[in-house]
Amino acid sequence: MPRSVGVEIEFAGLEFAEASAAVGRWLGADPEVVSPHEHEFKADAGAYRLEVDFGLLKRLSRDEFEAEDEDRLRQLAVDALDAVAGLVTPLELVTPPLPEPELDRLEKLQRELEAAGAVGTGHSLIGAYGLHFNPEADLKHESIAAHLQAFLCLFDWLEARDETDFSRQLTPFIDPFSRDYEREVIDADFEPTRDQLIDHYLEHNPTRNRALDLLPLFAEIDADRVARVVDDERIKARPTYHYRLPNSRLGESDWGILQPWQDWLEVERLAAEPERLAEACRLRVEHLDKGALLRRGSDWIEQCQRIVAAR
Repeated sequence: MPRSVGVEIEFAGLEFAEASAAVGRWLGADPEVVSPHEHEFKADAGAYRLEVDFGLLKRLSRDEFEAEDEDRLRQLAVDALDAVAGLVTPLELVTPPLPEPELDRLEKLQRELEAAGAVGTGHSLIGAYGLHFNPEADLKHESIAAHLQAFLCLFDWLEARDETDFSRQLTPFIDPFSRDYEREVIDADFEPTRDQLIDHYLEHNPTRNRALDLLPLFAEIDADRVARVVDDERIKARPTYHYRLPNSRLGESDWGILQPWQDWLEVERLAAEPERLAEACRLRVEHLDKGALLRRGSDWIEQCQRIVAAR
């Protein structure tokens, strides 16, 4: 049975109703109106959700939509937030978990949105819009540790491949892991137990704002352990990695949703090959121990390319 992958796509350039109509055409389904700022579309794979990526607006809009009485002040608050959101806040489409072989259908959705006028982060100086993947994960801690090591080794290469937009680098949402944490994780002696792996992560990363956010995965494994350190209602326990790095680049003719997915798969391949992973970690340690002033560098990216090509 193929594993599942959830996808989250942020974009701008469309009014909410226009975006909803485009998604409906692609799915061949009418929306279920949760509020004027949240629509759901039922499909065989589950529910697709289109929403304005603004929590307060969504809550107030839903309250207004569900209320039996009219409240002028409440409606004014929704209208004011809606006006602000239209300037700086993207729309977001969240898919249900999809069988991995069906991901290629999302590029048809991309074309439908683009035909309607949707654009990604490259079309605005302040549009830091992302594309997130949530691939189903093996919950064994050894597998999680290997994926984390592989990601740390390939992070610079992934960022260079994605040409991560400067506006997104300025935001905290996809912060890289600290060098101290990275150095400890890729050490040859890093062989934590399950609890040690989670505790070590929480000690250094008590936040959702990482290019690879492991809090949903660790909450799935031990929700109480995570909640004792990070009090954030946005953390939803699920048995997936939350890969947040890629840009949403809708509207760019040379880009497709599957490109960054193929790069993520290189992380998984490296994690699945212990000898190649151990060598990559050794090389990364050697690179970090040179004491370079800059975290990134073309020499390491070239080394990553050789690591990827060696599979």
